[in-house]
Amino acid sequence: MAGAEELPLLHSNTKGHKDEQSARKRFVIILMGVLMLAYSIAEIGAALWLHSLTMFSDGLHNLSDAASLAVAYWAETAKSKAPSNDMTFGWRRTELLGGLSNGLFLLAICTMIFLEAIPKLAYPEKINKTSGLYLIIVAAVGMVLNCIGMVALGGHGHSHGGGGSHGHSHGKPKASEGHGHSHEDHGHSHESHGHSHEDHSQIHANAVDHNMWGLFLHFAGDVVTSLLVLVVGVLIYQHQHLSWVRYADPVASMLSVLIICISAWPLVKSCSLILLQSSPTNIDLDELQRRISHVDRVLDIHELHLWQLVDGVVIGTVHLAVVRGGDDNKLQGKVKGLLHSFGIHSTTIQLELCDDPSRVVPGACSEFGNCVSGCNADPCCPTTPARRSVSSINNAESNLLV
Repeated sequence: MAGAEELPLLHSNTKGHKDEQSARKRFVIILMGVLMLAYSIAEIGAALWLHSLTMFSDGLHNLSDAASLAVAYWAETAKSKAPSNDMTFGWRRTELLGGLSNGLFLLAICTMIFLEAIPKLAYPEKINKTSGLYLIIVAAVGMVLNCIGMVALGGHGHSHGGGGSHGHSHGKPKASEGHGHSHEDHGHSHESHGHSHEDHSQIHANAVDHNMWGLFLHFAGDVVTSLLVLVVGVLIYQHQHLSWVRYADPVASMLSVLIICISAWPLVKSCSLILLQSSPTNIDLDELQRRISHVDRVLDIHELHLWQLVDGVVIGTVHLAVVRGGDDNKLQGKVKGLLHSFGIHSTTIQLELCDDPSRVVPGACSEFGNCVSGCNADPCCPTTPARRSVSSINNAESNLLV
C-alpha cells in the first residue's frame, strides 16, 4: 500500500529489536486471547437466547479468534527456535502455518454462516424491540474489544497479492565469498559452488508476518461483523414494526461473510504459494536470466530456482555453464551482485567449468548431471522455457530488433 505507515508488529524489524518485538507479540496474543474467549462465550449465549444469526456469527467469529490466538502464540514461540540438524532452516515457516490456519478457519466459519443464513431468508423469525437493544449493547462491546485488538496488532495490514515480496538489504552487498572445488573427469570440471547467506533480518520492512496478518484479519472481520450487528440492532430497536426489518439479520450475515471471505482469501493464497515454493511475483525471471547471460564467460543458464522461506526472505539457486580459465570468485561476485539487485540475498551458484563450449547442451547440466556420473535419481535440468541457454536468450533479443 503506497505511502502506508509501516507497522511495528505486522512487519519485520531490525535484528536488535527481534526479541523485544517477539515478546511484545506474545503478550498481546495472551491478553487478547483471554478477553476474546470470555467475550465470545457471553456473545454466543446471548445470540442463542435472542435467536440472532448475525450475533451468533459474530460470536463464532470471536470464538475462532481465541483458537487462532492459541495457534498464533505457538507459531510466534516456535519460529524463534534455533536451526538444528532436523530443522536446518529453523522454524521460521511456523508463521505461514499460523496464517494459513487462521485464513482457512475464517473461510470455514463463513461457509457455515452462509448455510445458516439461507433458511433465515426463506423463513424470517419474529423480532422485538428488546432483542434490538441487546444487539446494540453486545455489538458495541464487541467493536471496542476488537478495535483494541486491531490497534495492538498495528492498526492495519496489507498483502503482496500472491506471495510476492519486496525484500532487499539496506546495507551494502557483501563481497563475494566463493569457494569452489572441481572433479576433473571427461575433459572438464563439474562444479564450483558459491554461497551467500546475508542477514535475513535486513530484509525490507514490507515483508509481511503472515501469522500476525492472519490475526489482524480476524479482528478486522470482527469489527465489520460487530458494526453490522449494531446496524441490525438499531433497525430492530427503531423499526421492528416494518416487515422488511426481519430480513436485516440474515442479509447482514451474508454481507459479513462476503467481506470476511474477500479479506481472508489473499492470506490463504499468499501462504499457500510460499509453502508451494512459487517464485516471488515481483521478480522478473526473464529479465534476471537476461542480465546473468550478459556476464562474461557465461555460456548457459539452467536450474534457476527462486522461492521464499517466509515473505521477504528470497532464496535463489542457479547452475551456470562457464568457460574454464578466469577468476571464478569474481564471476560469482558479479552474479551475486545481480541477484542482490533483484532482492535475492541467500544464493547458491553452481559453476560448471567447460573446456569446449561446443559441448555445452543448452538447458542441461554438464555430462555429470546434478549429482554424479551414472546417478539414476538425477532430477536435474529438464529443458523448459524457464531454463534457456545464453544463445537462445540472445537469439530472442535479436528477433525483437528485427
